[in-house]
Amino acid sequence: MPGKYKVGLEQSLNGVVSKLADPVEFNVVELKNTTLPAPDRKELVEFQTKVAELARNMEGATNFAGELTKQTETILQTLYQWSGATAELIEKTKKVRKELDDINFLFSGHRPAASFEEVPPAPMPLNRRLSYLSYTHSSSTTAITQTEKDTYKILTEELPPIIEQLKKSEKEIKSIQSEMKSMGAPWTPGQTPEL
Repeated sequence: MPGKYKVGLEQSLNGVVSKLADPVEFNVVELKNTTLPAPDRKELVEFQTKVAELARNMEGATNFAGELTKQTETILQTLYQWSGATAELIEKTKKVRKELDDINFLFSGHRPAASFEEVPPAPMPLNRRLSYLSYTHSSSTTAITQTEKDTYKILTEELPPIIEQLKKSEKEIKSIQSEMKSMGAPWTPGQTPEL
């Protein structure tokens, strides 16, 4: 946003922070070189800030889903190799893995062999939708389009239930690990070892 700002300089070296330069005030001004300038610059900056926050949450949810998937795979492999595993515990773990696979599909969709044109018709993966939205306005000073507003709305409606499902899956994984621990199963990632 155009306006008055201050910038200073500090150094952090071995845990000691020292001031290198006092804050200096400066003005940010519009260059007036935009072909289609946004009529409301404040609205544009607020939208870009909201998209950046959405991207942070989406990246966190995507990575969390990946971590839970790896943890579930390790648990499943442990159960397959452990003589004390029950069919019920294996099925419970497979159910969680299926739920996580579904979530990962919502985030990423089909993996193309060479290009996205080869992917069969399917719902737009959330990460691709976010990527298009973020890229379009990453350094733009043009007005927000209705398509971008719609995309943002879709993502903010679809992400919360996925995060809730991830929380549920995390609880189910902990329950499975607790059950495994009580049965004397080998250690799996995510558990605190005890003597």
